[in-house]
Amino acid sequence: MSAEANVCWKVGETWRIDATMHDSLNAPLDLTGATVFWRLTNSRGVILQTLSIGSGIVLVNGGIDGECIITTTPAMQSSMGIVPGVYPHEAQVILPDGTYTDQFAGFIQASSSLFPLP
Repeated sequence: MSAEANVCWKVGETWRIDATMHDSLNAPLDLTGATVFWRLTNSRGVILQTLSIGSGIVLVNGGIDGECIITTTPAMQSSMGIVPGVYPHEAQVILPDGTYTDQFAGFIQASSSLFPLP
């Protein structure tokens, strides 16, 4: 199951996705023992970043209700060379039994801020 997740953010602000991962019946997945990945690419499909639990992804309440927070900081954006533009992104869960499940995919519209970066 994969949902569409399109968002708009400013370059240089912290990007945060509060996500709940679901099974094919739309029930929250228990993420205990699972692997959660989030990937950001550029318009040519070049992978800019892959985050996982403990590295940009934090499980809420141990993930028992499928909840996680995916964070991309301004420093991460800078190291990836993020400039204003459109970036495809996608999240996937690998369950303890080895089952892969695509959770959501979409586009991040990154725009310039009207305020100078510190």
